[in-house]
Amino acid sequence: MTNEQLRIALTANAVTKQTRNHFGFSDPCGKTLEEYNKSAMLCCMTAAQRMNTPGFERVLAAQIFPCFTIGCWNQTKTVYDFDYEFQKMLMDTDDVAIHQDILQRLPVRDFFIPVYDSYDYNGMFVHVEFDEKEKTTAFGIVLVGPTKGSHDDFTFLTLPAWAKENQSLTEATRSTKEYLEKAAGQRQVNGISVPAVMEAVPSVFDGGTPYVRLAILCANYLASKNPDVRLETSKKRDRPVFVFQGKAQRINVKTYTVGGECGQRIQKEWGRQNPPLAALLVRQWPGTPGMQVYLLMAMRVNHGSPYLSGPDWVL
Repeated sequence: MTNEQLRIALTANAVTKQTRNHFGFSDPCGKTLEEYNKSAMLCCMTAAQRMNTPGFERVLAAQIFPCFTIGCWNQTKTVYDFDYEFQKMLMDTDDVAIHQDILQRLPVRDFFIPVYDSYDYNGMFVHVEFDEKEKTTAFGIVLVGPTKGSHDDFTFLTLPAWAKENQSLTEATRSTKEYLEKAAGQRQVNGISVPAVMEAVPSVFDGGTPYVRLAILCANYLASKNPDVRLETSKKRDRPVFVFQGKAQRINVKTYTVGGECGQRIQKEWGRQNPPLAALLVRQWPGTPGMQVYLLMAMRVNHGSPYLSGPDWVL
């Protein structure tokens, strides 16, 4: 992870915290997105009335989703820095079924992932929550990047996603887009105007689909059996110094490197010209409790046909 990626993450956290405090948004800790959205929308409407600016509540409502998602991250300040080669390999994995009981094994449900090969964004905040009654898993994803000409601001793209139990990743992204299109077509939902930003979500969701895939694939890997995750330890005096609005402070961020060993083996044994195939397998192997996620890697031979590697590649 670069210093710029960390700076953008911390800037987004500081700006959304200011927004929550200024407009009276509550602390998102312990709340679902639905609960938070209801209370925050009331704050938006109150602010618009106080400022005598009709329609301002729709502009301010665009801040609710990042305020919630990034605010949840503020409780953990956890970063999962996926190895570059490993992250690219995950992006090319086959479709995977989404299981609530597996994702509930995540060490934390709010984390930041630096992203690479993106012109506009440096990373994404990911929030995972569960509706056990409906057997639905919700993902709050906020892509963040720098704002040209401003050191104390950031750009963002909100990408919510929902998945039913045992729904495939492809089906989940497709059904989410259909839901957002339906919601954007309604001027009123439960008596509250749909935020203007939601009307733009369907048009950008296709472009954001790779990031939704990456977020869910990363979450599945982090919940897998024996993931390649290592905590980067540092002394207090070595913590990064974050400067915001002229004030400097050291921030305690828990950073984990993910897929480092796998990334090294990819470069050493296959190189960048012939990257391996990968699949996240959801199986219950004999002698193991419940469903587990396993990463299976394979090499390409005979014009692209896969050859499964040995058992040492099952992680």
